[in-house]
Amino acid sequence: VRTTQTSGWFPHRSSRSRWNSPWRSAISASASLTLRTSFSSLRVFLSTSSSMEASPSTRARLAASALTADACVASLVDHAARSNPNGVALSCGSSRSTWRELVASVGRIAAGLRSLPSFAAGARVALLAHNSALYVEYVFAIAAAGGIVTPLNTRASTGELRHVLDDSGAAVLCLEASFGGLLSADMPPPCVRTLVVLPRNGAPSDALPAATAGRADVRTHGALVAAGAAAGPLPPRDWGGASGAFGIFYTSGTTGGPKGVVLSHAGQLLQALNKRSAIRLHRASV
Repeated sequence: VRTTQTSGWFPHRSSRSRWNSPWRSAISASASLTLRTSFSSLRVFLSTSSSMEASPSTRARLAASALTADACVASLVDHAARSNPNGVALSCGSSRSTWRELVASVGRIAAGLRSLPSFAAGARVALLAHNSALYVEYVFAIAAAGGIVTPLNTRASTGELRHVLDDSGAAVLCLEASFGGLLSADMPPPCVRTLVVLPRNGAPSDALPAATAGRADVRTHGALVAAGAAAGPLPPRDWGGASGAFGIFYTSGTTGGPKGVVLSHAGQLLQALNKRSAIRLHRASV
């Protein structure tokens, strides 16, 4: 997915953050994972399907008028769940999730994140995991909770991962159990106060890597979801509005250390609008 360059006023510690990078560590297209994007049902962007035939300038005006000041990437799931609750949202292997199920799962994870002592609005939440339906849920949940998604490259070295975590100031690290071997005395760095362990495919959600023993604040995915369910509905979101930061995405660091680029909610929502029109997505799109 191609992203656009963003302005650099967002609160981020990297002074060298200039260029955007592909979403190679975020939601990516693969044979095993398809995110059904029925953006035609998201009236926040386009009110009629006939607008797909409009000129680029007309589409831009429609987008500008439809994008509200408090729009959030998680609004995609909210609107789809209201207008197409029983439509298939996620397909991963033999597993299928409807939009109703996806929004419920995202809500529980988001509420669980909000219950963490280390989490506050604007907190950087790093995500190191393989492509899966759960990965998609966490991306939307972090946004819904008011955090800033910080995807980590699964092929990065331990030193590069440590640099990204420290540079972004990540307070929470969501780590797939299969990457437990990367944990050490200095990994993750001190800025990471909470470790959330995500299950491997098919593994129990309460399984913890041996390297987590003795760490102060370690939560399993199952425990996080249970805490979210107990907390009830999320309070109103607080993420700085549509112009606020959605995520920090890092380059590969071929000319030095990885450099972070901050992308806004508005930018990603407008990208969704653009893709919907260019690819001609509709409610039955897969």
